[in-house]
Amino acid sequence: MNRNYLNQPAPRSVIESTKRLATAVEELQTEDKNQDESNNTDTCGFPANLTDATGTKISLDERPDRITTTNPSAAQTLWEIGAQDRVVGVTQFAGYLNGTDNKTDVSAEFGVSVEKVVATNPDLVLAPNASAGQVADLRAQNLTVYHFPAATDVEDIAAKTKRTGRLVGNCGAAGDINNEMNQTVADVKNQTSDIDRVDALYPLGGGYVAADKTFINEIMRIGGMNNVAATEGEGYPQLSDEVVLRANPDLIIATNSNPPILDQEPYASTSAGTSDSYVVLNNNYLNQPAPRSVIESTKALAAGVEKFQAESGTDDEDDDGTASGGSDDSDSSDDSDSSDSSEDSGSGDNSADSGKTDIEENQTSTDGNGTSLNNVTTPEENRTSVNNTTGVDDNATSLNQSQTTENTSSEQDSTAVGSDEGTTETSSPNGTSDQADKEDDTSANTTADQTGSETPGFGFIVTALAILAFVYVPLRR
Repeated sequence: MNRNYLNQPAPRSVIESTKRLATAVEELQTEDKNQDESNNTDTCGFPANLTDATGTKISLDERPDRITTTNPSAAQTLWEIGAQDRVVGVTQFAGYLNGTDNKTDVSAEFGVSVEKVVATNPDLVLAPNASAGQVADLRAQNLTVYHFPAATDVEDIAAKTKRTGRLVGNCGAAGDINNEMNQTVADVKNQTSDIDRVDALYPLGGGYVAADKTFINEIMRIGGMNNVAATEGEGYPQLSDEVVLRANPDLIIATNSNPPILDQEPYASTSAGTSDSYVVLNNNYLNQPAPRSVIESTKALAAGVEKFQAESGTDDEDDDGTASGGSDDSDSSDDSDSSDSSEDSGSGDNSADSGKTDIEENQTSTDGNGTSLNNVTTPEENRTSVNNTTGVDDNATSLNQSQTTENTSSEQDSTAVGSDEGTTETSSPNGTSDQADKEDDTSANTTADQTGSETPGFGFIVTALAILAFVYVPLRR
């Protein structure tokens, strides 16, 4: 420190001296902190003091020899870092790991059994994603419990793996598996960087899907997919059939071959359903946020995306054919119900709009342009030719595929479609209404013209007689 400032009580002395002292204190604290972290993390020495996700300080006097896990991702991580021999308790979903047959199953009907965990006499309980109540119940039994926060991305998983390695004294192995995971992620991202992302969805059943801020969404993103549910919410929301149809995934992520969900609505009517396109992932890896899950799942997804792109050739014509197939199904369904011709005509127009199925469109109150679909009934109200409804449906289908209406069998068919300029569904009903009004006006004008053409002849005779009478009467006088 500058002696001049230190020994001279003046404003500048105060300013410079206090700043220098504060900097020195910060440097000293940082050095102590780094030394503490080095002792606790890099060397994996014991005793160790760490703070978990609940803010609770966990103290371990020595390396734990008996470890129980309440979540399969924690068990998978312990297997990866070579600590499986010290694991005494696992859940039923960790049964795929080699050597779990001689471990105690601590599962309950929902979650884990506190009594079973206590019976394993653990030195340490690893509890990722456990509820606060569950953690409190375990700690009430005087157990040492480390609670991890939810892991939704690769960075979270790397941090969790590093901390697990520190807790059990296997820091080196934890670093190795993290390096392998990070390298795999980099390789997969490079592998999929030059291909178009595929719209995909992971349905869980009952309408539930994996959306944004989930581990599944993260591996889909890395594997070259666009999770169509990511914009519908976070976590695992339940989507309506209409939303699934609108999202229209090209690929479905499944956990077995020939997934029956592709034969069920609404998935059967999506591009993935009509083309029977899916990628099979190991269920254990897919639902357990741990390093091996990231490694295997991202590689499998990237391979699936590449195969899909190669088979489809990213051919837009194939995509249009799939969409048109969905529309044809809708039109066929409408044809079978001929009790309301105007309704069939509207359905045909719905099918022609962007290749979407009429299930979605009829159950949505507004179309893509925000125009009420009640306008679909306008053709009926204006009495546009009902007898040509079948022609209208056919023309609407033709419009979807070739955007032409010149092949219609009559002028009224073309009028009913209302698509002389290849207009969208919104303009089709309104166009029909306008055209129908024009037809009504034309009819009225025709009648007026006909009446006018007859009236002037009769009027001429009357006028001539009146003139003669006007001239003749004065002459007689």
